[in-house]
Amino acid sequence: MTSRLSAASPAGKPLKIPKDEFIEKSHDTNRITIIVGKEKKRYIVSRSFLRYYSTLLNAMILPGESVIELPRDKIEYWEILYEFVIRGGLHDGSVDFKGDCGQVLRECMDFLNYAAKYGNARHRL
Repeated sequence: MTSRLSAASPAGKPLKIPKDEFIEKSHDTNRITIIVGKEKKRYIVSRSFLRYYSTLLNAMILPGESVIELPRDKIEYWEILYEFVIRGGLHDGSVDFKGDCGQVLRECMDFLNYAAKYGNARHRL
């Protein structure tokens, strides 16, 4: 069985922020590097977006530092979460969980827990 999440997923919709605020946040030159997984894949993220969407990740930034390491996180989960925040949803084909029904369900539940861990409840990520 294959399960695909799309922008119409019942997992929730991204917060719609005003266009001018989105542009301001996306052009923020104050960026941090997030290093994900044992493969140490790097992502450059606007600090403003991080503050807005994730209280936990924002709290992980130490004063004077610009790097967050998430060595136990799955790169696939981070990329889904990142796309959801940056693009305002997921494109068909963004997520492709494979396996029997039980495996797909476990993978979906694991991802939802991951999103809840980093999401800012105030902004319903």
